[in-house]
Amino acid sequence: MAEITNLSEVRRKRNRKRAGKAFVLILAILALTVVLSLMFSTRSEYGMDSFLDLFQQGEGYPVEAPSGKSKGMSELDGLLCVTSDSSLLMYNARGAEIYNVKHQMADPQSSIRDNMLLMFDQGAKSYALYQKNVPLVDGHTDYVIYTGAVSSKGTFALATRSEDYLSQVRVYSKNGVEKYTWNYSDK
Repeated sequence: MAEITNLSEVRRKRNRKRAGKAFVLILAILALTVVLSLMFSTRSEYGMDSFLDLFQQGEGYPVEAPSGKSKGMSELDGLLCVTSDSSLLMYNARGAEIYNVKHQMADPQSSIRDNMLLMFDQGAKSYALYQKNVPLVDGHTDYVIYTGAVSSKGTFALATRSEDYLSQVRVYSKNGVEKYTWNYSDK
């Protein structure tokens, strides 16, 4: 006689097989994503390299002071930022140095808001914008910079000297594109 097939058993086996295939597919996509991000990643706040920086082991605090004269120290979204007369350094919570960049600024000043850092050369013309430890913009103005400020979204403003006015404020996007200019009083 013919054997009677239990439909619920067949459905359960089929669903288990589908779930196994879906799990393998998800693992394969995840592995491919990790490999591609490691191969082609540019440095970003949300990239794999930035994520791994958080777990970098350090000797802990206190850390050895950087060479040169210290110009400032501040906290940037969980990182310790130290500005010296020749470089910008960032340390994670364990005291490991996760970012170190040289600069040519004579009088570096910084403005910080959430995870954004605007560094500018007061009395000169250069500036740089960072999102945590990722450089976004490195530029120069036409006139000497008096001061600067940055928003949490990366929009930043620089107050500068001007040829026809007492001063000028220029507002830039996160990408360094000028969005607005305000001139203060005729000379």
